[in-house]
Amino acid sequence: MHILTLNTDHLGMGRLGYAGLYTATADIPKMFEMSGVKVSEVWFGKIGDEKQVTAEPINQIEAAKLISSGKISAMYTQYIQTGFGLELAALAIPYTVPIISLCHDLVNQMDTMVAWACNPARHASDVAVTISDEGAKALNKMFKYAGINESYPDADIEVIPLGTFQPTHSYSRESARKQRGWKDDEIVFLWFGRFHETYKADLTPLLLAFSEVIKNNKVPNARLVAMGGDETGKVEQLKMVACKLGIDRFCEWLPNATKDERDQSLAGADMLVNVSDHIQEMFGLANIEAMANGLPIIASDWDGFRNIVDDGKNGILVSTNFDATILDCSNLETLVKSSSEIMGLDLQVLVDAMEKLGSDKDLRVSMAVEARKKALNKYSWKSVGASYIKLIEDRIKIAKDLPPRNSSRPWMSTVFSHFGSNLLNGKHRVGKGTIELSDVMGFVENADVRNEMENLYKRFEVGEDFFHWKTIKAGSPVSIERVSMMKLLKYGVLRVRKEMI
Repeated sequence: MHILTLNTDHLGMGRLGYAGLYTATADIPKMFEMSGVKVSEVWFGKIGDEKQVTAEPINQIEAAKLISSGKISAMYTQYIQTGFGLELAALAIPYTVPIISLCHDLVNQMDTMVAWACNPARHASDVAVTISDEGAKALNKMFKYAGINESYPDADIEVIPLGTFQPTHSYSRESARKQRGWKDDEIVFLWFGRFHETYKADLTPLLLAFSEVIKNNKVPNARLVAMGGDETGKVEQLKMVACKLGIDRFCEWLPNATKDERDQSLAGADMLVNVSDHIQEMFGLANIEAMANGLPIIASDWDGFRNIVDDGKNGILVSTNFDATILDCSNLETLVKSSSEIMGLDLQVLVDAMEKLGSDKDLRVSMAVEARKKALNKYSWKSVGASYIKLIEDRIKIAKDLPPRNSSRPWMSTVFSHFGSNLLNGKHRVGKGTIELSDVMGFVENADVRNEMENLYKRFEVGEDFFHWKTIKAGSPVSIERVSMMKLLKYGVLRVRKEMI
């Protein structure tokens, strides 16, 4: 099996800066290689310092040739490249190459995914992959509203989660706590994410809940550790809130933590408290990374979080409230930037959950066992990889007996055919112009073009039927022959005659 993946230079950025310590969507090409699949990468823009896979990147023209050769089994794209992926796949005639398109953030990908589903080049073998059941439900609703499956062919949706690697650090709970300076009898509540209200969570409710835990004293020696990327200096504001609540001496802040600090915190904490309230939270990488480290989870009963946390088994879900009146706002950006203002968890349920798990060691241990088991079974890259391979094999079977896909756009020769005086389509005769070839060769910098101009002119002189204009497939490179022929015409060495063949 040979997979062609489409990447841009921004994929994977921030992977170590926030929750993506062991995993991110950019690791999926690596997962294919781990599964023994040959991978070729098409890159757009500058290639970063760390390539996603070991395969040498290829350019778009090389990718088009590879697809046209029939060597590609399937294509993998993320939402941002879906349109170009369809255009490339249309070159595979007479082959049909299925496209597996990952959608991991519906808020920012809504228009792109609807456009993908409505694209005339989309084939019955193509499939959209979302990373949670809740995401699939939302995507289905979007497709239904857009008339997909009615005016357009069925748009298949599959759910395959993101993956995580088994932790590679050597810290035990005891050694990690020693490094962090935490006492053995402290109960450490860990929050791990991005310090950003708009794009992650309003952490004031967590501080309020923790202040209640301290006041009620049902969890002796409680400590709250907040760790993650701080792009805007939000931590300083949160420190002031903690100070006003009188809990600052029980709080530890790790903005922009190092890898060692993250490993130590995940290994030494007693639980993860993830109170994200952002509308795009389709999955929750921090959850499965903490679970892989043997931490039970207290999480918002929100979007993809509820697909990860089995309430009462590997963690506790905290009920949430959602202000539906703003959901129908016309401006999607307003919804994105307002999510922490319009969604809130039940504060008392959060307090109860923190006290229940913080005061019951046996419960923490049993939940930790289940959390690690689920993380390393369902969310390991080995398991996720097997799901992708099976999906691709199934889509290849579907594609095998179906006709090729359409182009993702009309032929440009049709769209712009009225622009010029003559549409060169193979029926025009060519005659000698008024300019000598030798007089214009010095104007042509490219040696290959100069050589081809000479070759074409010699063939013209002996009366050969030396050139035909034919429709170029979408995405095909402009050949040296075409460039050379047009230079002969535009420089007056040859000219198009009025009579037709």
